[in-house]
Amino acid sequence: MSRQNRQVAESWKNGKPLKSWNGKMKTDGMTIWSYNLIIGKTIEGKKVAYQYQAAVNTFVSPTTSQHVGLTMNHADKIIIPEDYE
Repeated sequence: MSRQNRQVAESWKNGKPLKSWNGKMKTDGMTIWSYNLIIGKTIEGKKVAYQYQAAVNTFVSPTTSQHVGLTMNHADKIIIPEDYE
């Protein structure tokens, strides 16, 4: 079942798989992706979002930034990806 990006982020929070209508944002309920980039994981039962955004110098693309913003709204914890180049 395909849905809007907002619903994909909500589904990740609830531990259920879903992909966006165009397949660019998806989750298996444990991990969430923007394209092929992992932007969030479930670690020890907590939802952790990776802040790939210009504000913290980890910008990837405008679309990924939008996906990350939606994901952060449903995260228990937000971290800045340290190994991003």
